[in-house]
Amino acid sequence: MPSSLYKYIIQKSARAQIIAVILTLAIVPLATVPLDLQRRMLNDAVTDGNVNLLIQLGALYLVAILLADGLKYAMNRVRGQISAQVTHALRHSVYYCVYTVVKPEGWKHNAHQNVDEGQ
Repeated sequence: MPSSLYKYIIQKSARAQIIAVILTLAIVPLATVPLDLQRRMLNDAVTDGNVNLLIQLGALYLVAILLADGLKYAMNRVRGQISAQVTHALRHSVYYCVYTVVKPEGWKHNAHQNVDEGQ
């Protein structure tokens, strides 16, 4: 059994944790890009009546949104992978400790035997 849950999580999923941090750091600056593109669409393209600039900025806006959402999706997948991986390893560790470590005196393998003996 692990002595510290945090150390155990890092030990079992360090690589995935690093990937999650990198994805998070990539998402943060992308959050402001769509807002700036919206501002530029209104201030520059619509005010001047420049349709070509509006189409270009709209295309960049679409790319920025798709990229940000794709990175968020990837980050959520990595977080889910970390959760599943650590949960599986922890369950395996508990199972190993319960069924292979020296059993306490009076511990029966079959739970029904304990119920029958108590009656």
